[in-house]
Amino acid sequence: MSLIISLQAAVSALQVNQRALEVTSNNIANANTEGYTRKTLSQQTRTLDGQGAGVIAEDLTRHVDENLLKELRNQFSELGAIEIKDTFFKRMQALFGTLLNDSSIAAIVTEFGNTLQALAINPEGASQRLDVIGAALKLTQQMSQMGSQLQVLRGQADLQITEAVDLVNSQLVIIDELNRNIARNIALDRPAGELQDQRDVAISKIAEQMDITYFLRDNGEVVILTGDGRALFDRDPHFLKHDPIATMSAGITHADGRIPGILLDDVDITNEIRGGRIGGLIEIRDARLPDLAAELDHLAAMLRDELNALHNEGTAFPAPNNLTGTHFFSVADTLVASGTVRIAVVDTNGAYVDAGGASPDFVDIDLTALTAAVGGTLTVQNVIDAINGGVIGGFDGVTGATASLENGNLVIRANNPINGIVVDGTNVDGSLGTNGSVDVASVTTGGDIVTFPAPTVTLVTNGISEAAGTSFLALLSNGDLVLNVETTAGAPGVVRLAADANFAFGPVGGGAGSSVGVATATASGDLAAGGTVEIALDSNGDGFGDTVIGTITFAAITLAGATAGGSQGSLAIQGIDLTRDTTVTVAGTTRTFSHFFGLNDFFTTGTNYDVYTSGAQSSGTMPLGLSGTLTFSGGFAGSPAAIAYASGDSLTDLAAAINADATLTTANIRAELVTEGSKVRLKIVDDDSNNFTLTDSGTLLSAFNFATDTTGIVGTLAVRTAIQNDPARLSRGALDTATTPAVGVSAILAGDNSIAQAMANKFTENLAFKTAGALPQTATTLAGYGTAILALNSIEAANVNSTLIFKETLVQDLATSVASVSGVNIDEELAKMILFQNAYSASARLIRVVAEMLQTLIEIV
Repeated sequence: MSLIISLQAAVSALQVNQRALEVTSNNIANANTEGYTRKTLSQQTRTLDGQGAGVIAEDLTRHVDENLLKELRNQFSELGAIEIKDTFFKRMQALFGTLLNDSSIAAIVTEFGNTLQALAINPEGASQRLDVIGAALKLTQQMSQMGSQLQVLRGQADLQITEAVDLVNSQLVIIDELNRNIARNIALDRPAGELQDQRDVAISKIAEQMDITYFLRDNGEVVILTGDGRALFDRDPHFLKHDPIATMSAGITHADGRIPGILLDDVDITNEIRGGRIGGLIEIRDARLPDLAAELDHLAAMLRDELNALHNEGTAFPAPNNLTGTHFFSVADTLVASGTVRIAVVDTNGAYVDAGGASPDFVDIDLTALTAAVGGTLTVQNVIDAINGGVIGGFDGVTGATASLENGNLVIRANNPINGIVVDGTNVDGSLGTNGSVDVASVTTGGDIVTFPAPTVTLVTNGISEAAGTSFLALLSNGDLVLNVETTAGAPGVVRLAADANFAFGPVGGGAGSSVGVATATASGDLAAGGTVEIALDSNGDGFGDTVIGTITFAAITLAGATAGGSQGSLAIQGIDLTRDTTVTVAGTTRTFSHFFGLNDFFTTGTNYDVYTSGAQSSGTMPLGLSGTLTFSGGFAGSPAAIAYASGDSLTDLAAAINADATLTTANIRAELVTEGSKVRLKIVDDDSNNFTLTDSGTLLSAFNFATDTTGIVGTLAVRTAIQNDPARLSRGALDTATTPAVGVSAILAGDNSIAQAMANKFTENLAFKTAGALPQTATTLAGYGTAILALNSIEAANVNSTLIFKETLVQDLATSVASVSGVNIDEELAKMILFQNAYSASARLIRVVAEMLQTLIEIV
């Protein structure tokens, strides 16, 4: 019986060692197979009645540290995200250049500014004008290309998201089949290690694409969840879905629903995916690239608005026969305007032409008075009628020119084709002192006046005022104000305007013999301490004050000596600044008349007054902290519409109030909160593309930086076609406002470089840039802002690359740790193979010996 046991023990040893050799050879064969884990065969002594009876092979053991493997997969997700960011940042760096690159955005902005400075030095130089156009075209084309390429990159990121989603789905299919086979093999006590290895590979591939968590059930099945805990695989796969967008543009975002989301069980989980390649692609597509586009849009908007504002103030020499607006209007569109605009017809030498009767052909249209004359709501048709004359009482128009809407653009054309049109959109209006105040140091007294405390100066823009005793005349546009006063008999401390009171205007700062006095238009009146004098200008030379520029309120006047009638003195206020300042309100900002219509724009972007957006905000739910009323006006039924807002309201609340208004809904005007990279904006849009005006009784529009929408304008920024075709249309000088208009008198002068110099100066001026993209509000030059864009992108690219190096090292270290547990060591396996080979040989030898002994036993019997 013992020989039989010995034989059985030898046979079992032979079988186990044979199985061990199989395992070892399989380990060696798969030493370089992806995901393969080292296997070992567990052995246990077999006993019969407490006596050893050989050896039995138990289960194969997979050598895996699950905790270490989970950490490695987490790092796979983070590495996948940072790798994709690094790839895109390198492409952005190649697109924008470096700070030292001559083709960088900062360099080409500087180059454009330099050509304008050269033009200012030689305003009539043909080559200088060509250089300006060439540099401007280079700038706009490169900026447009940059804007377009950013959207191409966004489109590619979106397509790669689809590819990554498809890869995840394909691995879920593999896991589904493996999961079933693993559970069945474990239930039947069959080996499942190789299948588990294959499943681990599939799980790791999913982890590279997105952040996941997972756990194993007792039956060997795996359950995979998204980073936010949604089931991705639980006995059955839950497939992702993402349809790539056909065409990408700056105005298309996932937040507004125009980019399809990543769906899981019909739920959009796009914002829940933060890791893996998909998480990195989402951040690039929805945050960093839009941030960069917003920064470029802001630079393009500043270039357009700052240069156009100046270019519209100026004129070419000779003046063009017509000026055509770049913005589209209907005759019913409304505008909120004030101040006076001058429209003049000039000959080829820049002189005023004869309108008939030896009168210069020009008109000054007081837009404030025009608004009042038409009932308080000014339309584009009213403006056209005022220019053409004969329609609105008191507005006779300009004889030699005609205004009209042509294809939606305002056109002002000189009737004689050899004449030109000059529009000064910053016409006669003014201010007293600096910022509406007069410094006491600028006030001097004379005669019997001893003291004169600083008066309060209030600017007014409410048009003509001819009230008796308050209207005064002036012919000069800037200088010092001198007011003569006398006491009223028997009333100490009370003064009145002298019967021959004069306002004298001369050069700023005064000077002997430099002033010209003009008598009051009406009888003088009492002016008690604390009384007010209203100042009006004779802007059209008809001998009557017609444009109010401000009021002076006297705090107190102290007189010396007797107070009987005839005691006189004078007050002189230096530094009167009468400037041309016509304004048309555009949301929270203003533009001059010409700039509003785009009559003499240098840059075009196709932007109208049908979409307004707020500045970039960190949140749409924070309280506004302001109260007031927004008024919407336009050519729609029920105009105007008023929307009140309170301090506790948010931008989200304001959007809801706008969308709830029946009048605005009927006009197809709506509001929405849109995402711009990491920020949000309130967007108000007319879906019919009809213009509307937006005014505010409070300060919301200015405080939140509302303006016409600039989204995507970097891709449309262009030099006006008419200027490209004829560089002579470049504005270099401006209308001469210091000289009284007369037939044959020069309105514009050859060699005037005032506008060219002002445009060149914009490139050295620190401008107020608002928050855009990832750049905060700042004050810098145009080129400086371009440098800031490059610098921020370079810093982020360097940070991403540094993080990538760290993550690669970390993953490599973790992979080494995992391999030390799960990997196959060839030397160790060869040593085991020799051990198992010797054990196999010994077992075979034992079987032969036992067989010989049995044979001997048989022969004895």
